[in-house]
Amino acid sequence: MENPPADRQVRKKRHTGHHTVFALLVSACATPSPASEPGAAVAPTAIAPTTATPSSDPTPEPPPKIVSIDMGHHHACALWSSGSVSCWGGSIRRQLGREDTRLRAAPGLVDGLDDAVEIGLSNHLSCARRADGSVECWGSDHVGGLGDGDGKQEHSCSAHGCRAAPGPVKGLERASRLQLGDMLHCAVTPDEQRRCWGFDPLGLFGAQQGDTLHVATPLPDAMPRTRAWAASGSNACGVRPDGSAWCIGDDAYGGLGDGARTHTSCPNRKQCSASPVTVEGLTDVADVTFGDEFACALKADGRVACWGTADAGQLGDGREAHDRCRVGDAMFDCSPSPVMVKGLDDVAEVACGTWHCCARTNTGAVSCWGQHGAGQLGVDTAADRCTSVSGDVTACSRVPVAVDRLPKTVDLATSSYATCALSEDGEVWCWGSDSAGELGDLSEARCRESDSPLSACSSEPLRVDLDPAAPTADAGE
Repeated sequence: MENPPADRQVRKKRHTGHHTVFALLVSACATPSPASEPGAAVAPTAIAPTTATPSSDPTPEPPPKIVSIDMGHHHACALWSSGSVSCWGGSIRRQLGREDTRLRAAPGLVDGLDDAVEIGLSNHLSCARRADGSVECWGSDHVGGLGDGDGKQEHSCSAHGCRAAPGPVKGLERASRLQLGDMLHCAVTPDEQRRCWGFDPLGLFGAQQGDTLHVATPLPDAMPRTRAWAASGSNACGVRPDGSAWCIGDDAYGGLGDGARTHTSCPNRKQCSASPVTVEGLTDVADVTFGDEFACALKADGRVACWGTADAGQLGDGREAHDRCRVGDAMFDCSPSPVMVKGLDDVAEVACGTWHCCARTNTGAVSCWGQHGAGQLGVDTAADRCTSVSGDVTACSRVPVAVDRLPKTVDLATSSYATCALSEDGEVWCWGSDSAGELGDLSEARCRESDSPLSACSSEPLRVDLDPAAPTADAGE
């Protein structure tokens, strides 16, 4: 989801120098000298100017503070005000910036980054935008995720290729913000153009469907002019300058949001549109984001609308049943048209995981809805039970529920089955699945949901112990 952040660069100021002090004391009752004549005027006594001694110590700078967070599939990273980046969780593709693949519950600094102003995460990939506008990525190079241009995957991983050290995305001279998708990743340039790299399942860039972009490539002029953008594995959606929303790609689960589910223009795909279609009934859209086979839009008035698959309560409208979507031999609960999420009208940010979403309001409160099998809604017990297409029953909530045990928040991020929030005082709180250490505390994280299939999880927000000078501690082999 795009929520265009202000530039995170911190301008540090040192106040040094001196102040010249002038004092002039005039005494109306000055005692005349013995030589003075009675009644003679007494000249005022002048004090010579003095100069304060400059302080040898500069004004102390405030300690570094976390200014933003993001999450991938099973890992998380935090951006410090100093420009450094700390990461923790799964490291199977070196996405923590470390050469080993051991998961780490204790956050550690990424070597070589000291001027980052924005971070973006996806699956097993991490990226940072530096102060000069360049973008560097580390982690998985599966389907061109690193954007380094070689396409040979000759990095330090033997399977799909990966790299622990941050390296530049080629084809990008200067970016103003990042928009990482499931497999297709984009950077917005200062002139509001998008340059993307990674996997292009829809052929958006004029190539065949399923091609890989190994360098940042301009989005073709045929695509709608877009001020917000999000991409999943089989869909992309955006927001036009007039506030309407469009989507392109797979429509089997109602992912295009136009209510039709009759598109057949994609080669080798049923129920798919190779050209953008307008999402039905949405105006004044500010942003869009994806879960797994569903999407949500944040409107300018703070309300949220969602569409697509609905079998885990992830549309948030409170209904147990919507339309039925057939995919192969399976039937799914879905809504091919947007429905309004219940009870939300002051939302500043929305983030979605695989089958859940969370919203942050302008007052800093957080509410979540959807699947709760790993505690990712941040409540002890979810009121509903949802049945997946495979017949599995799991805890869920079809309407947003408040995450009460949080301080005021200013940023929000979700992984597949976990959620993290950044408080206004710079603390990071996480809840949900901790199977790879993404909560920052494997030793204490346990789900309270009695029917949870996971033992390493927490429905209670846990504070991540972040220290810009602390060494990285291993969470396990």
